[in-house]
Amino acid sequence: MVVPMANQYRSSLLRLRAIAFNLGAQDEFAHIVSSARDFDKELSQNKIAHEFTYPGDHTSKIGERLETKVFPFFSRTLQ
Repeated sequence: MVVPMANQYRSSLLRLRAIAFNLGAQDEFAHIVSSARDFDKELSQNKIAHEFTYPGDHTSKIGERLETKVFPFFSRTLQ
């Protein structure tokens, strides 16, 4: 449901320091991938900076992703 609202709340989204969603490009939950890709497209069209996806499925390299992507993302953006 966030995709239709992205344009409506564009000004609020632009005020955020960062947006990221950690999603496997080959995630086995097709509805998640489809919705996330739509949201990625909407954010891009509205020129809202964000981080999106990684190669792999829903559970690929969780420890590595936390260490190399998720925790550094929070470290950079929550200062």
